[in-house]
Amino acid sequence: MNAAEILNDLPSRDMAWLNSAEAAERLSMSLVSGVVKEQWKYTPIKGFIDGFNHLPTPVGEMANPVTIVIGGGEQPQIKLTPFSDAAAEDLDYIRDVLHRGIFSERYPLADLTALSAGNGLFIQVSDTPEHPLIMDFSETVCTPVVISVSANVHLELMETASAVGFHTQFIRLDLGEHAVVHHARSALANAVGHWSLLQASIAQSASYFVQSYASGAERRRIDTQIFLHGRGASVEIDGAYLVENGCHLDQQTIIEHQAADTFSKQRFHGIGLGKSKTTFNGRIHIHRNAPGSDAALTNKNLALDPQTTINTKPELEIYTDDVKCSHGATVGQLSEDAVFYLRSRGLSDEGARAMLATAFLKTCVHGPLADIVEQRFLEALSRHSPGLE
Repeated sequence: MNAAEILNDLPSRDMAWLNSAEAAERLSMSLVSGVVKEQWKYTPIKGFIDGFNHLPTPVGEMANPVTIVIGGGEQPQIKLTPFSDAAAEDLDYIRDVLHRGIFSERYPLADLTALSAGNGLFIQVSDTPEHPLIMDFSETVCTPVVISVSANVHLELMETASAVGFHTQFIRLDLGEHAVVHHARSALANAVGHWSLLQASIAQSASYFVQSYASGAERRRIDTQIFLHGRGASVEIDGAYLVENGCHLDQQTIIEHQAADTFSKQRFHGIGLGKSKTTFNGRIHIHRNAPGSDAALTNKNLALDPQTTINTKPELEIYTDDVKCSHGATVGQLSEDAVFYLRSRGLSDEGARAMLATAFLKTCVHGPLADIVEQRFLEALSRHSPGLE
């Protein structure tokens, strides 16, 4: 794969926040690296890269690639600034956080997103707002978003990806000391192609709670990387996903325990229907200077058809002794005893199976998007099991 040929098809941009030559060189190196080959072995990256060559007219000309809604009207605690209008000190911050994190060998599509976007959005939350911050990635474009949450701030963030054409997105979220963020996110549209990267950096004693919900698409890849870089930082992620016949979903999560006494807990439940393909890779990395870390990961999957493909791979990488870590992954079918019990109470076979599958997913579904997510999953299960009432 030739990066030069890929870049030739992209619109030329003059972006003060991005070193285009550096991004192009990094992209060329990433596409041939062992890290990328390993991380993308279940989802050919070429299909995503081809999507960049079929984007609509110059994406930088679109005024509102991301719909931002601040509940309750304008709130002075939240400031929105396009990268192109950012002050010098803010631009330095944007460059710093992007180059420290998102722009790396591991994420070549971040470079392509940046080179295609031409601009981005900087969101500063200086104090606790009264209402949620709502973002919808609704256009077939590429848009980076950087969010800075000040110390001691409590924020409710709701994020959806509703575009159905090829689109990419990345969000960089920085939590200050003792900040608390509740982040509900969903990707439920049957997109032609969708790649997203969420990267969060958690400072001392800050807490990050995530509810992550996804359905399959023609091609969908969701990358999540969390840095617990302050003592006592914590993250908890609950995720649920359903992949219908003919659809694809690849999720990759990485938790970096970089400081002492940090905490992480991940719980994901997923269902595969028909001839679908699902991949989940969860990696926990305990660094040398992170004694007292406490980390747990569980990934449970139901394969409801013989043709369903589910790949699950939990990973632990530990470089200090004083830690508590656990991980587990399962792929199975519904309990026939449970199905028999529900049938003895008057349900059809299909209805009993759909009810059990729904309960399995709902274990991990809560928060402000729960009603929408449950309805979407229930509709998919009803198509698969028409007997569900």
